[in-house]
Amino acid sequence: ILTSAALIGLGVLAGLVMRTPPSEAPRPAIDAADSPPGESAFVAPAAKAVGHEDRNDVGGGRIAVAAVERPSFAGVPKGESPVAPSDTAADEPASASPDVAPDAPPPVAKVVWPKARRMPPEDAAWRRFMNLRRQRPDDEVLLAEGLERAIATEHWPDALWCADRLVELRPDDGRIRFARASLNLRRRAWIDAIDDLEVVVAAEPENARAWHNLAVARQALGQLSGARRAWDRAIALRPESSDALARRGEVFLDLHDWSSAVRDFEQSLAAEPDAVGVRLNLALALWRDGRGEEALGVVEDVLERQPRNIVALNRAARIAWDLRLSEPDGSMRYVERAAALASRSLEAAPNQPEVRRLLQECQAEIRRTRRP
Repeated sequence: ILTSAALIGLGVLAGLVMRTPPSEAPRPAIDAADSPPGESAFVAPAAKAVGHEDRNDVGGGRIAVAAVERPSFAGVPKGESPVAPSDTAADEPASASPDVAPDAPPPVAKVVWPKARRMPPEDAAWRRFMNLRRQRPDDEVLLAEGLERAIATEHWPDALWCADRLVELRPDDGRIRFARASLNLRRRAWIDAIDDLEVVVAAEPENARAWHNLAVARQALGQLSGARRAWDRAIALRPESSDALARRGEVFLDLHDWSSAVRDFEQSLAAEPDAVGVRLNLALALWRDGRGEEALGVVEDVLERQPRNIVALNRAARIAWDLRLSEPDGSMRYVERAAALASRSLEAAPNQPEVRRLLQECQAEIRRTRRP
């Protein structure tokens, strides 16, 4: 039987929290957003920094912005089978739009264990753990201690080995399955994570944290229909989750359901007004929904706070360039605005061929209109 102290050790997963900047990668990278008190997000490493991914794009991609829920084992009494709490969520869709990608998950091509460090061979806890692996593979207390030790030293293969053994010994223990799924999310083994999380949500349909992570994994595989259903359930359980709303908005973007995306991004920003990635995604949804003036205003609000944000500069330039067609008599003000924004972007990051082409088009249009 797992002791309370040993189970608390599994909560060291909370210490693996990391923050990555928003990304405009075509598939959802995972980025942390603030979680409720005491519920730090367990985040799979992902995303490129804002400003880098958009340097060959004129602002048409979305930004992924959500966190992955992490397990917590604190306070489980001795001898009691830990049951995962049901008070956490994350984001995304609700429309009946068809999947963009099939629900048959593709194979995970390669496992990369980040920052693995060997435990010191002279360490007593390490020797005890190695003895466990060789001689006592069914000792649940030592397995929990080994898992704690492996996580504390970021030795992910051994952490997963312990989690696998614990699941074999206690297959109905939702919290252990949730912990193993969190480890698999960290190494981007989405299919393995989904397998455990499906078991958890079937047994605990009110477990918002499991629905959250299930949605993240399905979205990462491009299973938009499944991700949308999971986000719907997570949001129904935790409607205040700005993360969940922002991520469901991303799914709506992928499904081209622009008005639903606008709604989710606006609700997310009402709770987290400083979330730049969500604000840029709102601008994208407004733009695609034919509300270019509003979209430009949203991006320019970002530029007031971050005048050298390349993603925002590029997006604003592209929106302004498109708006020239909507107002023929005043089109030049949009062309000049687009040229100024593209020029600022190139000053900050010169190696952007697409942005340079846009600037050249703007300059050519300005020259044509100024000819006598």
